[in-house]
Amino acid sequence: MSARDIAEIEEGVPDPSDNRTVNDGTTFCTSANVVVVTQKIVAEAIGTYFLIFVGCGVCVAWGLIFMVMVYSVGHISGAHFNPAVTIAFAIFRQFSYKQVPLYILAQLLGSILASVGSNIQSLVTEFITSFLLMFVISGVATDNRSIGELAGIAIGMTILIDVLIAGPISGGSMNPARSIGPALIMHQFKSL
Repeated sequence: MSARDIAEIEEGVPDPSDNRTVNDGTTFCTSANVVVVTQKIVAEAIGTYFLIFVGCGVCVAWGLIFMVMVYSVGHISGAHFNPAVTIAFAIFRQFSYKQVPLYILAQLLGSILASVGSNIQSLVTEFITSFLLMFVISGVATDNRSIGELAGIAIGMTILIDVLIAGPISGGSMNPARSIGPALIMHQFKSL
């Protein structure tokens, strides 16, 4: 398989030699187009989730998380994160009308999930901020479609965002070793 073949698969270009069709009922989930659309929808849901989770309440974090999410998933979904943006792109023929409802559902799902509270706030906050950091690192450092030269900016800004959000709640560790080592030495296990 050549680099061009791989790039076409990543972009969702169907293979003309592939005899499978979406209508045969057995290969729908393996269709390259379905995989690409699924990636886009998941990217929009995750991007919108973090935009709402981080952005609500901390003004500096709002701009930072948007920048980080654009670097992380912009090459996958276009980084709309807003139904108005999706609709505007469709109106100006920069986006497929068929995908508009899926994007809007993904954006609403991400927003709803980010708005759910929890009684175990410290643990949940650390889990979410650690996930965000690993998600961004994976998105900018391992995907050849992203801008690798800017990975340091995206990762550094993610750490800043994580500390802005999680710092007052749990210390903003994003690293179990960073939390557990000092806690053991200092015998301080609150919010661990």
